[in-house]
Amino acid sequence: MTSEHSKAGAVCASMTGYASAARAVAGANLSCELRSVNSRFLDLQFRIPDELRQIEAAVREAIVAGCARGKIEFRVQWQRADDTASSAAAPDKAAIKRLAGWQASVLDELPEAGRLSVADVLRWPGVIADRPLDTDALRDAAADAARECVATLRQARAREGERIAAHLRERLDRIDAIAASVADRLPELREAHRRKVASRVDELVAAASETAGVSRDELAGRIASEVTLFSLRADVDEELARLRMHTAEVRRIVDQPPAGGLGKRLDFLMQELNREANTLGSKAVAVDLANASIDLKLLIEQMREQIQNLE
Repeated sequence: MTSEHSKAGAVCASMTGYASAARAVAGANLSCELRSVNSRFLDLQFRIPDELRQIEAAVREAIVAGCARGKIEFRVQWQRADDTASSAAAPDKAAIKRLAGWQASVLDELPEAGRLSVADVLRWPGVIADRPLDTDALRDAAADAARECVATLRQARAREGERIAAHLRERLDRIDAIAASVADRLPELREAHRRKVASRVDELVAAASETAGVSRDELAGRIASEVTLFSLRADVDEELARLRMHTAEVRRIVDQPPAGGLGKRLDFLMQELNREANTLGSKAVAVDLANASIDLKLLIEQMREQIQNLE
């Protein structure tokens, strides 16, 4: 991230990411994986062999320290190295003799049966005893690989988070541009609407003068209704001001993410932005305002979809 947006504390992080690490130790090959996807809360799942179960507490602590939300799966697998059999111990002669006796018995009954090769004999269970597993060394390697995975996952989530942040900033710029354009045109729009209301009032007065039975109070009430409607529909300064306040707050949170994640805070602000866009649309006194409301809601929805991925 750039120095402008980097902070010493929390970062703008996505909830999706992947990390892996491998180790070769104690005659075994070991691999660790971390997978992270979206979740409302921090949901940890562990797939650890029993002989390595002791590392779970440390891995859990490391994940919790670096991740506030997300469904995260940690998996460890290991297997003996391919050359373990050749370096572990000499073949068991007693086992070979037993195998030779079994082969002889089979050949007596089935002379056409094929004979065992040397490789077949060496692979036979019990011919070569497994070297005792150094579980302490294996656990240490697994813990080290797990720490690498956690660090790599945090970096991956941060990179994806900054890409989402850039997406949000671009949409915020467009929202501010729309709000500024509407504010610039307000005097013109208000004057056009004022003329429309004045024309409507003239129509009411003319109708009243031509229609018997319309009282002065009734006429005054109709005119007052038109004037009130005009004032309500023409005044969108408050909505525009709140739009700017909300976009400024979204920028502040994205540029200076609070500890513990920012996704829920931004989701709330998207609701507030959408409320102002809807109100702006309901007060539309011209096609331009109606179109501006629609454009705002589209941009807000695009941001909301991206925010679902943020921690």
